[in-house]
Amino acid sequence: MAIVLARRNQSWRPIGFALATEAAFYLGVGSMKVLLARPSTTLHDPRFFQGGLLDVGNRGISFPSGHAAEAVLIYGAAVYLIAHYSNASRKLVHILTWVVVAISVNSVVVSFLLGWHWATDLIAGLIAGGLFLRILVECDRRLRRRAEQQETIALASR
Repeated sequence: MAIVLARRNQSWRPIGFALATEAAFYLGVGSMKVLLARPSTTLHDPRFFQGGLLDVGNRGISFPSGHAAEAVLIYGAAVYLIAHYSNASRKLVHILTWVVVAISVNSVVVSFLLGWHWATDLIAGLIAGGLFLRILVECDRRLRRRAEQQETIALASR
C-alpha cells in the first residue's frame, strides 16, 4: 500500500513511514521485551527480569505484548497513510479507525483468553503501540510541513 501511495503522490514519505513503523515495532517493542524479560503465563512467574530470550526462548519475553502493540501500531499506521496520502473521505477514515480499535480489542481478548499474556502485558502493548504510532505520526507531519515550506520558498524565489 505504501508503494502505491508513494507513486501516486510522487513522494518517498509513505514508504519511509511504513519502514519506520516496522522499525519501531521490531526495535522499539522488541527491545523492550528483551530488556524487561518477563516470562509468559505458561511459566507462572509474573516477575520482571526473570525470563529472557536466551534462557527460556520466546516464552521468556512477554512484556509488552507484541500482539497488542502490533495491532495498534501497524494497522494504525495503515489508516494514517490512507488518511493523509490518499483521497479517502473522512467517513472512510473514521470507519477504518474503528476497525483498528476492533482489531486491537480482539487481539487483547484472544491473547488473554488463550493465556498467552498477562493482562498488564496487553495493556502495556496497547500503550507502547500507541506511543510509537504517535511519535511516527508527529515526525511525518513535521517532515511534510518542512517539505511544503521548502516548496513555497522555491516557488517564491523563481
